[in-house]
Amino acid sequence: MIFESLWPLLFLAAVPVIIILYLLKPKGEDYLISSNLLWKELLKNEQSRTFLEKFVHNILMYLQILITVLLVIALMSPFIKVDGQRGGRKILLLDTSGSMQHVSDTGKSRMEEAVSHACDIVRNSENTKFSIVTTDAAGVKLLAVDLTDTDSLVETLQRLECSDGGGTLVQAQNVLDTLMGDTTQEAAALIVCTDGEGADGFEKLQSTGGKELFVAGTPSANIANEYTAYTRREDGLYDVMVSVANYSDEEVSFEVSLYEENDANGENSADNENSVDEKLVALKQLHLMPSESTFCLFEAVEWQGQVLSSRLGSISFSGGARDSLMRDNISQAVKGKKQQLHGLLVGEGNTFLEKAYLAVTGESIAKSASDDALMRTPLKEMEYNAVIYDAGTKPQPAASNRLVFGALGGSVTETLENVILEVTDCDLAAGLSGFTVGVNTAYCFDLPEGAQCFLEYDGRCAGYYREADGIREIVVGFDIRESDFPLRAEFPVFLANAMYYLTDTSWLSSTVCYAGEEILLQPWAELDRTQFDSRPSKAGVYSIGKENRQESYVVLFQTATESDGRGEAESVSGTGGLGFQKVKRTLRTLFLIIVLMLLVLEWVVYVRQMRYRGRFYLAVRGCLVFCIFLALSGVRLYKGSSQTATVFVVDYSNSNEAHIGEMEEYLAEAVSHMPAGNVYGIVTFGKNTLVEQFLTSEKHYAGLMTVPEKTATNFEEAVSKALMMIPAEYSKRLVVLTDGKETRGDIRNMAQALTASRAEFLTLLFSQEEKPDAYIDSVVLPSYLYPGDKYSITVLVESNFDTEAVLALYDGSRQTAANNVHLNKGRNRFVFSAQVNAEAGRNSMETLRVQVQAQGDTCAENDSYNAYSIVEMPPRVLVISGQDTNTSGFAPVLNAAGCNYSMVSALNAPNEINAMLEYKAMILVDTYIDELPDGFLANLETYVKDYGCGFVCCGGENSYALGGYRDTVLETVLPVEMQLRSFNEIPSMAMVMVIDRSGSMNRSVDGRRLTNLDMAVRAAEVAVDNLGDSDYVGILTFDDWYQWQTALRQVDDKQAIKDQLWQIEEGGGTTIKPALREAYNVLSNNPASVRHVVLLTDGMGETKDYSDIISDYAGSGITLSSVAVGEGADQKTLEQLADMCGGRYYYSDSSSDIPRIFAQEVFLGSDSYIQNGVFSLAVQGGHELTANLFADGWPALYGYVAATPKTASNPVIVSGEKGDPLLTVWQYGLGRSVAWNSDITGKWSGAFAGQEDYVQLWKRIVDYTTGNTNLGEDRVEVVTSGDQTEILYRTEDFDSATEIMVTVINPSEEKTEERLRASEPGSYSAKISTPQAGLYHFTIRRTKGGEIQNYMTTAAAVQFSDEYKFDVSAASYLKFVEQYGRLLTGKEQLWTRIAAGERAGYPLTNWLLAFAVVLFLADVAMRRLQYVPNRLPFLAAVRRRKAQKLAESTAYEEKNGAAAESAALADTAQEPPVQNTASKAGQKKKQQKKQKKRRQSEETLDTSQLLKKREERRRRD
Repeated sequence: MIFESLWPLLFLAAVPVIIILYLLKPKGEDYLISSNLLWKELLKNEQSRTFLEKFVHNILMYLQILITVLLVIALMSPFIKVDGQRGGRKILLLDTSGSMQHVSDTGKSRMEEAVSHACDIVRNSENTKFSIVTTDAAGVKLLAVDLTDTDSLVETLQRLECSDGGGTLVQAQNVLDTLMGDTTQEAAALIVCTDGEGADGFEKLQSTGGKELFVAGTPSANIANEYTAYTRREDGLYDVMVSVANYSDEEVSFEVSLYEENDANGENSADNENSVDEKLVALKQLHLMPSESTFCLFEAVEWQGQVLSSRLGSISFSGGARDSLMRDNISQAVKGKKQQLHGLLVGEGNTFLEKAYLAVTGESIAKSASDDALMRTPLKEMEYNAVIYDAGTKPQPAASNRLVFGALGGSVTETLENVILEVTDCDLAAGLSGFTVGVNTAYCFDLPEGAQCFLEYDGRCAGYYREADGIREIVVGFDIRESDFPLRAEFPVFLANAMYYLTDTSWLSSTVCYAGEEILLQPWAELDRTQFDSRPSKAGVYSIGKENRQESYVVLFQTATESDGRGEAESVSGTGGLGFQKVKRTLRTLFLIIVLMLLVLEWVVYVRQMRYRGRFYLAVRGCLVFCIFLALSGVRLYKGSSQTATVFVVDYSNSNEAHIGEMEEYLAEAVSHMPAGNVYGIVTFGKNTLVEQFLTSEKHYAGLMTVPEKTATNFEEAVSKALMMIPAEYSKRLVVLTDGKETRGDIRNMAQALTASRAEFLTLLFSQEEKPDAYIDSVVLPSYLYPGDKYSITVLVESNFDTEAVLALYDGSRQTAANNVHLNKGRNRFVFSAQVNAEAGRNSMETLRVQVQAQGDTCAENDSYNAYSIVEMPPRVLVISGQDTNTSGFAPVLNAAGCNYSMVSALNAPNEINAMLEYKAMILVDTYIDELPDGFLANLETYVKDYGCGFVCCGGENSYALGGYRDTVLETVLPVEMQLRSFNEIPSMAMVMVIDRSGSMNRSVDGRRLTNLDMAVRAAEVAVDNLGDSDYVGILTFDDWYQWQTALRQVDDKQAIKDQLWQIEEGGGTTIKPALREAYNVLSNNPASVRHVVLLTDGMGETKDYSDIISDYAGSGITLSSVAVGEGADQKTLEQLADMCGGRYYYSDSSSDIPRIFAQEVFLGSDSYIQNGVFSLAVQGGHELTANLFADGWPALYGYVAATPKTASNPVIVSGEKGDPLLTVWQYGLGRSVAWNSDITGKWSGAFAGQEDYVQLWKRIVDYTTGNTNLGEDRVEVVTSGDQTEILYRTEDFDSATEIMVTVINPSEEKTEERLRASEPGSYSAKISTPQAGLYHFTIRRTKGGEIQNYMTTAAAVQFSDEYKFDVSAASYLKFVEQYGRLLTGKEQLWTRIAAGERAGYPLTNWLLAFAVVLFLADVAMRRLQYVPNRLPFLAAVRRRKAQKLAESTAYEEKNGAAAESAALADTAQEPPVQNTASKAGQKKKQQKKQKKRRQSEETLDTSQLLKKREERRRRD
């Protein structure tokens, strides 16, 4: 045991003092006693006592000595040395994501375990500076910077709360980099506290001082309430759906309850759980298997309130586990503000507008030939809140929000012919920025005051919107019928934006978001984001808006990433500088607890020995115990810092370079006036931060000597560095000299650190006059190209003035193109064409530098932009065609597109995965599924999903639903479903299959055991499978006569129907007509919308006269299709029957085709799947497959196979008339698939034939599907951030001898070599410094034993700094200053006293213990010397004054009483006596005697009592 100080040994002098007190005998008082015999006996007994008896008698003295010694030892601060951590700097990174709320078997949450561990680290560390960082979905927070105050750190840690969102450790790396320090001396060790789910990011974190991982919690079982959704029914009730998921390896049973909530106080439910009135609406019980998810549907729910809440309860896991997370057991739904869109279309009618309005609102728009009625009746009374004026209709000046098309909406300045208009970047065009519209005739307008242009041509306004005098107006300068706009998928988006702008119905884009996500507002929502939490971290119901208008929205727990608590990871002990050292563990608390126990014991002994019943000594003892309790609690005296430290943070970036002189003058003036008791320091910053002047009290300023990198402005790093410079005992002040343009980091991450440190945050803002400037904002070209490819280059140029310019393109130093352009103020978009050299080889690159040379430009540093594209060899593609499909017209298209392809028939398609993987993508052309090998179908999903290959399906009469794809792997992989968009809209069907069972049908098929009849039965089975449950089916067989094998019935039990099919027996001859008549008789009475007969036979019928059958079928609307099997069939008669009865005729010399024919008849009979006609195309113009194609308008299609796009798919092209998908894409696993629902033979797509853009479309489709097919090969990824470029290289061919090297060639042609380090098996990475603007070339080699195994080339394009962009705003920084500090003016007094500086805590423990020693000694002395309260002088004086007052009062009462008695006697003399006066006199004498005896007993000892006590002691001895 070691002591911090020895001076408290002086207090041991109290020990002999206590002994002396016990040697001294207090002076007694004189008492009158009757005899001294008792005292003689007592003296004799005292002299005969043994040593032990005397010790027991003096036990009080020994206890008092022991207490004194222990108090002195505690005052000396004893400690022992234990393993711990000391010195240096440490960063505590704590994961505060939602998964940290899982509760373990111990009853503690993971967050509580992590905080407890972090607090232990803080308490067990000496002379260590701690920083605290938290990370979750809401962002990274810096809560403390280099603090040493253990109590403050522990308090900060214990206040931490988890969010309900996700988050990763890696997102904190930028903040960690700022805190780590630039030198070895400043390096900070990293201690990470997370759980099994978050531990994956630990290895990716980088630390210069070592790192340690603590994993909190254990794997747990959990069930999650993912979300609650609803739909409103026509009857006013609601259907409510609750999504639940079992995140465990056990079965679970639970209840789902539905509550209607009414928030009594109108507060956010996330913070106000106790003020909500609720009513149970519905309850259901469910059961889930391990890892299963499902939906709980509540139908016809009556919901009158605003909030609906679903909760999980009575949760029981089969293995006895406990639900580990409560926060995800509840979800809510709110009624969004209904979009009250009631529009009126003024004009003669416009089909495009009407359909788009119906798609946007779900309601048909009202129409009127003119708006005369609006002049007579107010718009609100007519219940219209938006009026659309079609082209040619002039709007009246009535009070109505309106959308006007054509030339009559504004003041026309110019008419344009055959132009392409560009949509600008503005609120109204949200989601349409960069979109173009082809127009035959367009009108340009004068831009009215307060209007915003959203549609322009070469700087001239062709469309604007504005609000004037409370009226909102949108003007579009063309007739949409004279453009391709209504045929594009963007048109409904524009109309939706326009309607929402005009009606202004809601501020929220969505009423649902996840915790940690930013609340999405409508572009026109005029709300101050500082007045509400734009990224709420807790799940619940929130409200937004103003006092007179509030909207509610729901924040959900992030169940997808945080509810699964089964992740596991092991803690990692410290590396680098995190080893254990000997640190002090104080023992003072132990000694003080022992002292408290001894004080209680000593008091009990004293009371028993001395028979003390007073209160004074008890009060003294209470004061003593209170002092020791204060010492145990570590009470401190806090006071403001006596000194103030001011750090000047000087912005030295390029954007603020012009103000360096002004800043130096300010610094010199400020330092010269620094008052006493202050110190100052200076840091300069740009992209990095340097210390110019460490803290000093000298009033000397020598100018700025250090120059940081000027290419960025990083406030976050600079403020963090400044705070780290100031010791904890100083009051803190930061003065930032800047222009406020932040281009690196995020100053908002320093909010918590500034608040915790109580630093005064001041900013002196410098502004400069904007000079004429134009710069290239971006250059876009394809990421990958093939030799000979033609491609587009899109250049965006920003300019703050109108000027003429030259846009030049360079390949290295060689100029390849130059164009004279006009730059308008704002954004300018230009598109150029280029072509890759056809001789380009593998791993070559298409490099590009674009330069703008604008007249009057004042900044040359931002005039160039670099870009590149990797040139690869074309991947191999396999084209698989159906049996009778003609692909001769498709081959030239693929050849022109430069595709490396092969063609095979479906029967020869590869049926093994290795054979399939020889191709990067496959194109399936009009193929029935039965033609494909079983192996091909078995491996197709793996080929796309797991190996990342591509799959394209082309339409035709043997594809999609007609090809039998429904419920097969083809439907699984493709982005469309075979079931039509609304199954209820498909007409119900009654189908009778009339099948020949004559003897000839019993012949074998192609020499196999199967007969034609067997194949007919199989065909009927396929037809039954493809019919819907509401359809009808009947199977009628015939030979010499007919027989119902299955009477006409609904298809509600398909298996029972198929069982009856296999009971068909062969018969005799062939009699067809009676069977057809029977089918007609049955169908004519059936209510189905479509009634259809399929006749199958292989022979001649009994007659060729079917005129009556044809007449009846045609007259009743019953259709008939016929199938002739083999040459023996009456083909001519069967074909005539089909043609005259509205059906289709099939001939098959192979009965194996029969199942396909029957399946197609199911779909073709309803006339819903095959769409024939002329169909315009609605195209997503901005999609990578369709951008900049067919500038003059997309050709029409003449037919397609209808299907339904899947939820996660993207319909790039749809039918303009019906909205059916024509070109649909999606990501399936690692691969991509495409559905082209038209054909490639020219029957339906003939209008595309011979067009160059059709070739480009197919080239893009092939490129799209082969884009993610590099799994299994070496892959490289390049990520550039600032002046650092990270190269990530992955390979599956590696072992311990594998080395990855990269050769770097910078823009100055200087060459360096770097080694990539293994970060995980098969993954290698390196960070390359790329400080120069320009193109860096990388050649990467994978070697083994010195031999090159593979090489790849890539590049990184580093652009000019954002410092050179004039549109970088200081608004974000100024908002931060407004919230956490204030702005200075140049003449404002800087050196004011800081009101809320860092408070230094002075511990009072030693003073309290010293006082306790003195107080205890005084306590012992007073008791030994018998100082009781009534003998203290001041108390005696008080008592004397009280006695005197009492005596005076008594004398006064006696005097008054005597007078009253005399008066009474006088009265009684006049009255007859009523009482014996002698008796009164006797009573008075008795009372006087009693008082006399009482006084005598007080003045003498009670001898009998003493004798009694003596007898008791004798018995004890």
